[in-house]
Amino acid sequence: MKIFILIITTIFTSSCLKEDLSYEVYRSKKEISSTTQMSANAEGIQKENDSSLKWSAPQQWKEKETNSIRIGSYDLPSIGDKKAELSIIILAGDGGGITPNLNRWRGQIGLEQSDKKTIESTLEKITGKLGIFQFTQITNQDKSILAAFIMNKGKTIYVKATGHKDVLDNQRDLFLEFIKGIYESK
Repeated sequence: MKIFILIITTIFTSSCLKEDLSYEVYRSKKEISSTTQMSANAEGIQKENDSSLKWSAPQQWKEKETNSIRIGSYDLPSIGDKKAELSIIILAGDGGGITPNLNRWRGQIGLEQSDKKTIESTLEKITGKLGIFQFTQITNQDKSILAAFIMNKGKTIYVKATGHKDVLDNQRDLFLEFIKGIYESK
């Protein structure tokens, strides 16, 4: 009987130890919508995307590849080794809420969370072609964020620049002009 149990245990154990370590990787190309167009003009790069938003970015902003979240993405001009980037995203509804998003971004640059009243007191209203954006700048030592957002047709458009404070201080006026110029094609 001991031999039978030993044989069964050996068979059972050896079959459990065999692992199928093979795996398959599938890659697919991202389809680019036929509605995506770019053209140069004297003001910079004009971009249209699937959301029907249009804008003209300053020529010195270097366009980056977008992804499933970002409908626009740019590297801002560096100052030496100091860098910054800008992203444009659209989220359904309020996109999780202004206060939670700003608190998350505050954490990204090493700041503590703030209460809703304090955050709302830092917001400036900026009127643009799309309507009234809310704008704020968050800074912690050498890190900074410029953020603007607007509700539009049940969605929130977020424009956020993140990077070194010197770069964003230098780009602040262009950022504000940029958000003022965002509009929706009819």
